Amino acid sequence: TKEEVEAIRRQLYITQVDPITAHINRLRDEELTPEIAADIARLVEERKLLVEEIKANNPYPIEEID
Repeated sequence: TKEEVEAIRRQLYITQVDPITAHINRLRDEELTPEIAADIARLVEERKLLVEEIKANNPYPIEEID
């Protein structure tokens, strides 16, 4: 069901995506050197790909319309 998929996605976001977001936020608290900016950009891209993968692997069920 949609609710089951939402629960699965929520858990995956908490365990996989949130740590990346926290790391990005910690880096943003540092002095923005070119190296840190590159790390942030890499992590943002990694997070984006992970979210896409979670959505692709856990699609919402298609509801039949009569």
